[in-house]
Amino acid sequence: MRCAGRIAVERFPGPGRVTISAGVTQYRGGEEAASPLRRRADEALYQAKNSGRNRVVVNAPAPG
Repeated sequence: MRCAGRIAVERFPGPGRVTISAGVTQYRGGEEAASPLRRRADEALYQAKNSGRNRVVVNAPAPG
């Protein structure tokens, strides 16, 4: 079972169910954390949310 799917089946206190969406990327040497790195992670997060939520999307940097 994928990581995000495992969160959805866990029982947590309180009403409703808990899910997680995450965007993951990789640091490319020399880039500033405030620009391309954060943008790629943000894009991956919104792709996870827009494709049904409760998932992890990886946005790897282009080689270069």
